[in-house]
Amino acid sequence: MKEIILNSALTISLIIGAIAGFKIFKWLRSHFVFIGTPLGFITAFVACSMFPAMLVYGVLGGTINEVDKTVSNITKPKYEKYIDDAEQAETTEEKIKYLKKSLDEEYNTKALQEITYIITTKIQFNEEYEVYYNMVKDSFKSKDLNILHIEMYKRFADNELYNKNYDKAMEYLKKAENLGMNIGDSHVFWEIKEIKDNERKYNSEPNKDLENKRDEYLNKFSEINNEVSEFNYSGTDTQIKDTYSLVLKKWDNALNEIYNDLKNILSSTDMELLRIAQKDWVIRRDKRAEEDSKMYGSNSTEEIEYTKSLADSTKERYYELIENYLN
Repeated sequence: MKEIILNSALTISLIIGAIAGFKIFKWLRSHFVFIGTPLGFITAFVACSMFPAMLVYGVLGGTINEVDKTVSNITKPKYEKYIDDAEQAETTEEKIKYLKKSLDEEYNTKALQEITYIITTKIQFNEEYEVYYNMVKDSFKSKDLNILHIEMYKRFADNELYNKNYDKAMEYLKKAENLGMNIGDSHVFWEIKEIKDNERKYNSEPNKDLENKRDEYLNKFSEINNEVSEFNYSGTDTQIKDTYSLVLKKWDNALNEIYNDLKNILSSTDMELLRIAQKDWVIRRDKRAEEDSKMYGSNSTEEIEYTKSLADSTKERYYELIENYLN
């Protein structure tokens, strides 16, 4: 609509400009010799036509823009006006009040995002956040309050990581996980895991019991590997799939055994890190098996490759646990 009005204004301004320009041109031509020359004629005609047109269009266009802005402000929903007021607020408390009014007027994503940003930023810089949280928590729906809590816990975990309080950081990540966050998506988790892995690798004192466990599981790895290498992997598709299912079962049982053993060996924080890493591994294992199975056409071949991929991944994970946690 605005474009139609402006185009109409441009047409009107050109008509008015042409009429006014012609009269101005006649007056100039009668008073100045230069206007009588070809160059002067062209210059004067263009100038006299365009100047009134530009003047009229500028006045009309500016007026239309102001009217459009006024109409937009008048017709804007009240909850959006509160968000605009929040942007102009001078204090955080005043801004939160306007955003809360916006939510109470009409539940909207913009206010939710702004409130979440303010509170989590306060946490990030170790500033007062409880007052603002208490002001708005009753205005949040249950699902969005969970999202806010997750973001808050993530900020707390960030701060604890910075202060090298790794156990505390993991506690906050655990709380976030209980609300639905995938801890494997958190950079805090992976940074702590890397730190803990390096500590075990470089700072641990020799442990005879740990060495014995490592030797025990390495021997078991060799035994299973030798055993499954003797299996018959030929026959019908069903027979081949059953063979790989048996291989998978052997590696899976071995993996569960070492995983349960590590519960008695690792600290609570290290075990929590392993638990989360294991969940992430399961996701990657299944995705890899899915991709491997799609490389072949028939359904029966897909099932064989899927099972084979699971067995291969489980075997690799078993060896990873020996190398990463029994050193």
